[in-house]
Amino acid sequence: MQTMKSRVINTLLTFSLPITFTIQAGGVEGSTRTLIRIDQGWKFTFEDLQTAQQPDFDDSSWQIISLPHNWGWEDAQRGKPYRRGPGWYRRILEIKPFQGKRYFIRFEAAGSVADVYLNGRHLGHHRGAFGAFCYELTPYLNPSGTNVLAVRVSNAPESDVAPLSGDFPVYGGLYRPVWLIQTPEICVTPLDHGSPGVAWLQTSVTKTQAVLDVIVQISNARRQRTNLTLVCQLLDRQNNPIAETIESIVSQPRVTEPFWAKVTVQNPRLWHGRKDPYLYKAVVKLMAPDNSLIDEVIQYVGLRSFTVDPEKGFILNGEPYPVRGVNRHQDRPDKGWAISEQDMEEDLALILEMGATAVRCAHYQHSSYFYSLCDRAGLLVWAELPLVDRIDPSEKLR
Repeated sequence: MQTMKSRVINTLLTFSLPITFTIQAGGVEGSTRTLIRIDQGWKFTFEDLQTAQQPDFDDSSWQIISLPHNWGWEDAQRGKPYRRGPGWYRRILEIKPFQGKRYFIRFEAAGSVADVYLNGRHLGHHRGAFGAFCYELTPYLNPSGTNVLAVRVSNAPESDVAPLSGDFPVYGGLYRPVWLIQTPEICVTPLDHGSPGVAWLQTSVTKTQAVLDVIVQISNARRQRTNLTLVCQLLDRQNNPIAETIESIVSQPRVTEPFWAKVTVQNPRLWHGRKDPYLYKAVVKLMAPDNSLIDEVIQYVGLRSFTVDPEKGFILNGEPYPVRGVNRHQDRPDKGWAISEQDMEEDLALILEMGATAVRCAHYQHSSYFYSLCDRAGLLVWAELPLVDRIDPSEKLR
């Protein structure tokens, strides 16, 4: 059992460690996909039941809730010991599968350990309170269209799940959004650790040229190899293409494999903090031999370089850049971790009003939506993993 100390946004006086800051997408767009946020229609109980994953389980007495949802904050914000243990969620999913389509369920986070079931089948086990995770539903969907999704979540302390200690509470529950995703049968996979399946790596960035290495994880559910065209392009704010690479590739059947491309931008407009937080639209397309669009993933990327100099401080795009910032936690009074996009926007507005140029996202991965807000506003981000105070010496945590 733990208690919560008072938490406020604290002025960040110095950066004692090198900053890891990444311009990344807060969400994934694409005209070939259907994304449905499933906030309503959930049922919940604290009872740790052995058969709650079964489709015919009677959950009529459970509490009706909506997401995001979490527990523990009621006692923690009063300075009392708070609940650390399991809870169960259930929801009906009406999905009548279409031929040539695939279906996935993506959780933006669950605190802290989650087991996910569809129609009684165990889809997967996730450990960690702050990262996204995703499972494919397609093989287990009922032809009738009525499916039962069940999720057991526990925030009980575990010796291999960080944080093992800290001056903040670890709440339980599905405290970030859950998404139902429909894709084509050949797609950029959402199963790569819950990521968009595309990594835009900034290999070299100067004021005259930016070189990006792109890694695309492509999943082919067909029984035959398929010829594809991989298109990687950057668009400016007016949707004009400013750089593009086109590769002919062959996707092998029933596998997920990476493909690489290189995109070079001449005379790029650089992301330069609050002075000029310019973002390009980064588009990856999978095209069929007849040039029809199969799948598409759209993200946003800011091109920049940075170093840390012992005399000049933080250097952004070759120029000294002032670093003034705050620490931010992801909780709110009377909400715990189950905050809304509007709450995050308000946090950002307060940080900008203070004149900050940076934010430390303490002490764990924050919502991708908040990272995207920072990208658009021009805030440097110090991103952290939840290794706080103590590390278990056993092999389990390594």
